[in-house]
Amino acid sequence: MPAADPPSTLREKIRKSGNLIPVGVLIVFIVAVLITGYATATECAAYGVVGSLGLALWSRSLTWQNFKEGLMGTTRTSCMIMFILAGAAFLTKTMAFTGIPRELAEWVNAMHLSPFALISVLVIVYLVLGTAGARTEMPGCSLCMGNQAQVREGATVISTSTRNFPNRLGKNTNVFLGSAELAAIASRLGYLPSKEEYLKEMGVIDADKASVYRYMNFDQIEEYAEAAKAAPASAAVAC
Repeated sequence: MPAADPPSTLREKIRKSGNLIPVGVLIVFIVAVLITGYATATECAAYGVVGSLGLALWSRSLTWQNFKEGLMGTTRTSCMIMFILAGAAFLTKTMAFTGIPRELAEWVNAMHLSPFALISVLVIVYLVLGTAGARTEMPGCSLCMGNQAQVREGATVISTSTRNFPNRLGKNTNVFLGSAELAAIASRLGYLPSKEEYLKEMGVIDADKASVYRYMNFDQIEEYAEAAKAAPASAAVAC
């Protein structure tokens, strides 16, 4: 085992860390402006590039050769990411066209699993096969959702909110008003169903309606019922 190096003084440590400290300051700066909301993630990336070029120029390590190699490395990485996204989009369309997601959904539904078992199966399916391109948002009016959760460009959206008009939830999007049942069926199929497809899927829902619609009976949900019992009663005020 080689002998340990002699202890260094604080001044020597600072001097040897001269090239590391500016990089750490740049990282802290980018994280700070991102967390405080001063800049978006894209703008922070631009700050990082400019800051890195400035540090390389300051340390006299920036050469045309290094600059060209950095550009080529960034291009290769970006191309790999784009190819991954393109492959994922192609796989999504292919899966929706083959009808595999719909068959899997029908298979899982026929198993009549408990809620926890169903969640476990869905997690496994999502991990192995991915999604069919449908997306479900948390309940909320489309006015708020349009300001917060934009869908991909050109998407077709089924909404149960009354504020439905083109481009409300994203660029070149078509937003249709529909029932919760229609929204669920469209999510399963990945497209707007025909009349025959809608009636067929509604038959599946109606056959199990005792459990499908039970969740909306808040008086039968234990935690809601207990909260209602504990809520203080207030006198009605006539206006």
